[in-house]
Amino acid sequence: MKKITFITLFLLSGVMFAQAEWTAVPSSALAGKKYTHMQKGDSVAGMTYIVELEFDANGNLKVAGGASSVTAEYMSPFDFTATYTSSTTIMLSGLPFTISNNSQVAYIKQIKADSTSALFVNGSAGITIYHSANVLTIFGGGTPFATGDVYQVGINAQKKAYSLSLDQSKVGVQNPEWAHYTTPETLVDTTNKAITYSYARISMAGYRYCSIHIVTTDTFYVSIFGTNNTASGDTTVTTEWANLSTLILGASPYTPLTTSANAMYFVDTAMMPDRFNIRYRPQNVTSVIKIFIRKY
Repeated sequence: MKKITFITLFLLSGVMFAQAEWTAVPSSALAGKKYTHMQKGDSVAGMTYIVELEFDANGNLKVAGGASSVTAEYMSPFDFTATYTSSTTIMLSGLPFTISNNSQVAYIKQIKADSTSALFVNGSAGITIYHSANVLTIFGGGTPFATGDVYQVGINAQKKAYSLSLDQSKVGVQNPEWAHYTTPETLVDTTNKAITYSYARISMAGYRYCSIHIVTTDTFYVSIFGTNNTASGDTTVTTEWANLSTLILGASPYTPLTTSANAMYFVDTAMMPDRFNIRYRPQNVTSVIKIFIRKY
């Protein structure tokens, strides 16, 4: 049995009321038939309402004229392009998948140059849409297409962001953790450095953490300072710079790095100075020092 419900809306004293009736009808009795319901006028509404339903050979409701709204997993122009080629054909290009059978084609929506529209639903109201070599051909709807009109095509395929083999939805991280790290940067690479202080700046704008890798062939004295004063110069250390050597290097200022040192230091507690300044001086003029950094 199928239950057919009719709802009549009417306005009374500015208030909308709904009157519902239903009729139970065997599916076999509906096959290929039209069913008409009439709501005669009365003293309240004063109007007559007629609803006519048409059913297919299986007793299912037939949508005469096609559905008013339909969607699909993939649609042009977002996922591919649909272009007019003739009065009955539309060309598809840029498809992200291969259409394997005609049932995947859901609909063709036509927005006409005269500001009217038409919707052709595959398998509805006598419309059939065939696919071959990325060309869609419509049958049962005459020759509706025209140059200058705009077309949207809906096609069903594997659900987006779903892995059929794994039976699970895919999740992509657009802002992954590793993307926040800078590539390693060579801050200092010098040989036969004079026995004087030199400085290497580390800009921390936009970063909170830092790793410092120091490689030497002889004893070097290294200190690290920080500042939030953007006007502070980088070629010397004044009172505008705070000495962070103990905090970062783990020792008092002017920490001596012994011969052939290879050490890494980590700013692994969130710090947000404007910049760091590494001060270094060799013990011998033949010394080599390299400093590499990476920020997060």
